[in-house]
Amino acid sequence: MLFGARALGSRPGPKLEDLSRADPIGMAFELRIAGVTGDWQPFGRLTLERRLPSGQTERLGFDPTNTGGGLELVGLLNKARGPAYEASQEGRAHAYRNPDD
Repeated sequence: MLFGARALGSRPGPKLEDLSRADPIGMAFELRIAGVTGDWQPFGRLTLERRLPSGQTERLGFDPTNTGGGLELVGLLNKARGPAYEASQEGRAHAYRNPDD
């Protein structure tokens, strides 16, 4: 399965580097999925409402192994992702821990 997103609206979607500088309020994306040989099909919408303060964004954690709906990660690269993300989250937690704890 392939996952993608298409910017909604009359203008072309932003470049990834521009998102760090842009005001994201109201920016919307159509989420799409496709099989290896199939057409892209919409399955959801993502709308950005507000920018989080940088202190909160630095503490966000993502886990690509947390799947649902029958989706499973496959392949050698995906098998390495779980341990890599876990180590990254541990390192970030250490970097942002309160020294008084």
